[in-house]
Formats: sequence, C-alpha cells, structure tokens
Amino acid sequence: MKFYWLDNYIKFLELISDMQQLDIKRKPSQKNGERRKEAAIAVSLMQETYHRIKSEEERKHGLIIILAVYGSTENISNLNPDQFDSQSDILDVTVQLQCLVKDS
Repeated sequence: MKFYWLDNYIKFLELISDMQQLDIKRKPSQKNGERRKEAAIAVSLMQETYHRIKSEEERKHGLIIILAVYGSTENISNLNPDQFDSQSDILDVTVQLQCLVKDS
C-alpha cells in the first residue's frame, strides 16, 4: 500500500511540475504579445515626428534612414524586405531610428 501511494504521489508531483513548466512558457509569450502591441502604439505615435524629421533632413540633404532592421544577422541576410510582417523575430526599426536623427 505504501509503494502505491508513493508511486502516485511521485506522478502527481511530476504532473504539477509539467503544468508549472507550461505556465512558465506561456507567460513570456503573453508578455511578448503585450509588448509588441505597446511597441506598435509607440511607433504609431512617432509617425508625425518621423515625417517632420525626415522632411527636415531631406531639405538639408541630411541623413535619411531608408531601411533599418533589428534581429539575428542569420535571419536578416536571408530575408526579402517584403517578409518583415511574416518574420516575428525581425523588426523594422526605420521609424524609431530616423526619430533619433537630429541636425545631421
């Protein structure tokens, strides 16, 4: 009887451990989804600043960022510009980078 109880208790602990591992894996992906939404909102708020800075830089023949991406160099080197939306591990940071350009 003790062996049966111990065996079931061990299975129970393993099940709880597996459930906790699944929960741990879910939380970062939920946070990443929330972070992506927040980042998209921030980029949309930067659009006016982006256009103003880009116009100023064009007028002064200054620095204009045509394309800027962030991600693994391995993934970026094998990527067409049309694939940014389908690649979740590569981010287009053109707007953010252009907003940092001042008086070039």
